[in-house]
Amino acid sequence: KLFIAASSIFALGHFGYAFLLLRAKNVGLADDMAILMYVLFYIVYTIFIIPSGILSDKIGRKPVLATGYLIFAITSIGLIYTSDIYGILLFFIIYGIFYAMVDGVQRAFVVDLAPKHLKATALGTFHTAVGMVALPGGYIAGMLWDKISPEATFVYGFILAIASLTLFIFIKEKHFRQS
Repeated sequence: KLFIAASSIFALGHFGYAFLLLRAKNVGLADDMAILMYVLFYIVYTIFIIPSGILSDKIGRKPVLATGYLIFAITSIGLIYTSDIYGILLFFIIYGIFYAMVDGVQRAFVVDLAPKHLKATALGTFHTAVGMVALPGGYIAGMLWDKISPEATFVYGFILAIASLTLFIFIKEKHFRQS
């Protein structure tokens, strides 16, 4: 339950890659360059998704997820201050690494934590909780972008990433069940 709460808080603040594309445009990248950044994100994600799963199998899900949440927080802060193509390039790469570390490993962690007879139910609960907060989270991020500033969107993502990471770190290990 605590993991679903932590991941839901994270999902509430997780602005999607569309905001990276908007930031790329915001710092002056042409449409075709911004699209290339999106392609780069998926290439990096594809390269790192299997190694992230292997790493989580070796050292555990918790350290990989905590690192992924932290990388997202760093990306959020970095996007506030970046103002050129090199910064955008760097943060698209880092965002791809973050996404690879969190995407599949969260699901594996849910399965690890669930009793054997409730694994599918746990996955459904996880995806429902995360999905229910993703829509308002995206709306909030968009409103912050439009009404305050692009930087406000990234501050919002940073704050919720740190909040979810803090909750995640302080979950006692006894709450986790190995399969």
